[in-house]
Amino acid sequence: MAKEQAGLLILAVLGGMGLVMLVIGILILVLDRRKKAACTGQTVGTVVKYSYLNGAPLPVAAYTVGGVPYQKKRYCRAVITVRRTGKKSRVWMDEKDTIHVHGGTVINLRAWAEQLWPMGSPVTVYFNPEKPKQAYVERIPQKSSFVGWFFLWMGLGFVLVGLLFWFFLR
Repeated sequence: MAKEQAGLLILAVLGGMGLVMLVIGILILVLDRRKKAACTGQTVGTVVKYSYLNGAPLPVAAYTVGGVPYQKKRYCRAVITVRRTGKKSRVWMDEKDTIHVHGGTVINLRAWAEQLWPMGSPVTVYFNPEKPKQAYVERIPQKSSFVGWFFLWMGLGFVLVGLLFWFFLR
């Protein structure tokens, strides 16, 4: 009887955590999809400064909707950094919204940011007409949120592990 109770306890704890994570993951993915679908407005913004995410330069665009000014940072899905001595440095963003930073021990990220998105240059901003603060700079991301998928799969994993413990301990 003690093994069965232990199995139920493990199922309750792991399964409960898993269900909470599963719901959070689904909620993140649904909200992300709704935000992308709602960004139907389009305007032209201007690069006003740079933001550095994990050692990668991203432009911040200033744009105006209905006479109200807003600022939004360019979306970046991931940053891949490769450091090799003696190599010429390069920085670029691919079609999957991943920034690649390749170079030696010292890379002038500001210079690369200026080359990719010159200060004062025009950029397209896609925004939600009902909530103009919700926006994407240059393009709307095609991929879903990594965090949402992470929570979804981890939650599913916890539920399955809990079920396995319960099954083998009953």
